[in-house]
Amino acid sequence: MMRPTPPSVVRRLLMLLALAAATTSCATLEGLAALRLVDFRIDRVSDARLAGVAVDRFRSYEELGAADLARILGALGQRRAPLSMTLHLDARNPADNEITARLLRLDWTLFLEDRETVRGVYERTVDLPAGRTVGIPLQVELDLLRFFGDNARELV
Repeated sequence: MMRPTPPSVVRRLLMLLALAAATTSCATLEGLAALRLVDFRIDRVSDARLAGVAVDRFRSYEELGAADLARILGALGQRRAPLSMTLHLDARNPADNEITARLLRLDWTLFLEDRETVRGVYERTVDLPAGRTVGIPLQVELDLLRFFGDNARELV
C-alpha cells in the first residue's frame, strides 16, 4: 500500500515546476526580443531548377542538352515554367547584443522587381549566438509563367 504524499511536498514540487517554467519562459522571451537586432541578408541561391533541369550547369542556351531542352519545352507547352531553388539567408546577431537570439518560425515573402512572387514559412527553430552568422536555407518554388504572365521580355 502506498502512502499519500504530504501536501507540503506537493506544494514544494509545484513551486519548483512553476519556477522552472518561469525561468525558461523568460529566457525564451529574451531570445525573441534579441531577434529584432539580427540582420538578415540573402547570401546566395543554390540548386536552381527550371522544370527539373539544374540551371546552374549552363551559362548559355547552346549548352542545353536535348533531354534538358525537351523537359523545359514540355513544361512550357503545358503553360508552366516551374522554378525551384534554395535561397540561403545569413542571419547575423551582432556581438553587442550579448544574448542568443532565437528564431522560432519565419514567415517570408519573396519580391522580384517590387512584385510579390511567393511566400512561405520556415518552421525550424534556430539559435543565433551573439557575434555569429548562421545560415538559414529557404526552399522556394514558383511558376515563372504565372508570375510574368504573357510578358516574355520580363521572363527572359
